[in-house]
Amino acid sequence: MDSKKLKDREKIAKQIAKTNDLIRKKYRALKTGKRKIALKKHFKLIVVSLKQIVETICSSEIMNLNQLRKKSL
Repeated sequence: MDSKKLKDREKIAKQIAKTNDLIRKKYRALKTGKRKIALKKHFKLIVVSLKQIVETICSSEIMNLNQLRKKSL
């Protein structure tokens, strides 16, 4: 049991150190003027997801408009 707890603590400590390094890198990038690049990397997944949502909504709206036009003809 104690060895498992020790391994878990070591794993958590490594994760904390890794997260700390990532935060420092992002801070340095923002501080040194590489803000746009850092923001792009940081928010890339969010932006991609939002773009997909917008594309889906737009395509469904276009389909709805086309259906309305067909009904009115």
